Amino acid sequence: MHHLALTHATAGGIVGKVNPPIRTEGDREALWQAVQDGRIDTVVSDHACCAEEDKGEDLWKALPGFGGTALLYPYLVSEGHLRRGLPLTRIVELASANPARAFGIYPRKGTIAVGGDADLVVLDPAREHVVSPEVLHSAQDFTPFAGMRVRGWPTHTLLRGRTVFQDGAVIGEPQGRSTSSVRSGSTGLQSERCEGSASTRSGAPALRLGLSGATPWASLVIPGRAELDVVAVLANLQLALGTRSHPRSFSEC
Repeated sequence: MHHLALTHATAGGIVGKVNPPIRTEGDREALWQAVQDGRIDTVVSDHACCAEEDKGEDLWKALPGFGGTALLYPYLVSEGHLRRGLPLTRIVELASANPARAFGIYPRKGTIAVGGDADLVVLDPAREHVVSPEVLHSAQDFTPFAGMRVRGWPTHTLLRGRTVFQDGAVIGEPQGRSTSSVRSGSTGLQSERCEGSASTRSGAPALRLGLSGATPWASLVIPGRAELDVVAVLANLQLALGTRSHPRSFSEC
């Protein structure tokens, strides 16, 4: 999403450092054209937050990344639907249905259907805000999107049928849990898990990694709290299905 919204001229200089780098207005328009004609079928935000002091003044030492998840639907509705005419159904495909398919969790996630998880967003297409760190509900104390006027903000978010966000405030305790892939294909791989965990010290948060079928997954386990769902793309994990056996141990993952 960063690259659909920002350019060199608008990203705020060093605070807009991210990988891959923000490009030109021509590049931004080319990406939008690819979204509109179907060559791009998924729009996401990596939400790699850091503090403004972590950016510093040296480009090469500055930490890359910044948050953007809270803007995913507002920006796609404002820029994609209201300005460029993308149907709302297409926006749902880009931000929800197609990512769920890619990670093998559709139709449990990514659709409104009997038997699904009832993860829902209710938004007001007329609600408009000027972006600032305060409206993004993040620990990040800056945003390269500051000053952008965006219309189409969520009013309610439901997680498995329970309201977890309403009228600008998070409600209740964390309810995240590990999400298994339900995908199987011609390779015969089922939803069997290959998993393991890592923790820095006893009682510290632990990161669990593994595979469901051919789908990488990760979850963050905080002692005394529910597991948090993490959609993880393990870029260096390459599976040549049909030529490499299904991993069975954490070391192989």
